[in-house]
Amino acid sequence: MVGRRPRWTAALLLGISLVGTVAPRRAQALECTGDSAKICPSSPCVINGIHTFDAQCTLDFTGKDVTIASSASLFWPSRPAGSGATVIARSLTIQGTVQAPNTTLEFDVDQDFRVVGPGPAKIVLTAAGYPVFFTGLNIFAFGDVVLDGSIVQAPYVDITGANVTVDSRIVANTYLDESPVIFIEAANSVITRGKLSVVGQPFPSQTHYGAGAIIQLMSDGGDVEVDGPILARSDFQAPELDLSAAGNVHVNGQIKLVGPVTQNTAGANVFGDAQGDFSLDGKLIARPRSQAGVYHYGTIVEIGVSGTLSIGGKLDVSAHGSASLANPSMISLEACSISISGTINTGGNLLAPVEHEIAYGKGLDFTRGRWIATPNGSLAIDCPCVDADSNGVCDGGCVPPPTGLDPARIRLPVSFSGDPSSSACP
Repeated sequence: MVGRRPRWTAALLLGISLVGTVAPRRAQALECTGDSAKICPSSPCVINGIHTFDAQCTLDFTGKDVTIASSASLFWPSRPAGSGATVIARSLTIQGTVQAPNTTLEFDVDQDFRVVGPGPAKIVLTAAGYPVFFTGLNIFAFGDVVLDGSIVQAPYVDITGANVTVDSRIVANTYLDESPVIFIEAANSVITRGKLSVVGQPFPSQTHYGAGAIIQLMSDGGDVEVDGPILARSDFQAPELDLSAAGNVHVNGQIKLVGPVTQNTAGANVFGDAQGDFSLDGKLIARPRSQAGVYHYGTIVEIGVSGTLSIGGKLDVSAHGSASLANPSMISLEACSISISGTINTGGNLLAPVEHEIAYGKGLDFTRGRWIATPNGSLAIDCPCVDADSNGVCDGGCVPPPTGLDPARIRLPVSFSGDPSSSACP
């Protein structure tokens, strides 16, 4: 069971995108809390028709199993900054449309929360026009969360459930200096097959100020599996991806992080940790861009794993653009065992030298892998080492020694360090 946790602070995260939504055109008297029993008189209940609610509205369906029918629409008209609405139910299924532009909308569900067809099956909180703060979507369910409709769209999206499965698109867009966020946390498993997209853009009248872009997928007691595409793009701050699991992390889809080319050019920040194994069989592309006259930062990749870290796909943080990076990309990998049969690319235009790091405890296999790098890059390997006379001082190389470090495929100099007791294993 997932315990309740603090929500994202709206003032830190929110903005509004220029993606338009169309409000229902039918004029109606506003409904709200006192109408909950009329809208859903019994359990289970099916809500039909078009319903327009006033600001700060709570729909309290406590103890009821509620379905918003495919032809139904729940609509909160655009309100001033700070407006919020809450929907409470035992279980909730959305087959129709929920729209709440410029509103923070929260769903509190005791059992399962589902957005599924037939029907539009969508939640849209963004609106046409300029930014309005305090806008976002919170979904909290003690049961499972299943998103298998057409789209979920808001400046930030915060989802918590026992298991979270995403087959629909999730889009988070903001302007100004607030970062769009997709945050998903599950007590057990997180599976994403639909496209996750976060885009932070500068306010139209500004040149050098804009939002970042953040995606965090977290499992407190199971696995995180990324099968669909992920896009995080920022026009000012470095985009960030964080994958964390008490079990395993598997990346089978394509992840693309696009940093800005503005006053401070940045790559991206990628963090991964797993108490089990971590596998990258898809693609993770986070190439920093550069242009003349702009200070440049590279991409940072840090992955720490208690079990086996395997890279069978592609990890590309190579620089590209018309200028060289003053702060190049850096990769740090730590695991009990590491197997690299895919490709790592840290090449591109680099000014400063950079040392990448690998730490392992029981084995490093690079037999089929490739590492493409620039001449000013190097690789430092930390490992348990030979202590022939048991005096706590290294007398030789790694135990066990790494395999497959062929200079024809590993195009950067390698150095070794460690001590007899060093180990990346738990």
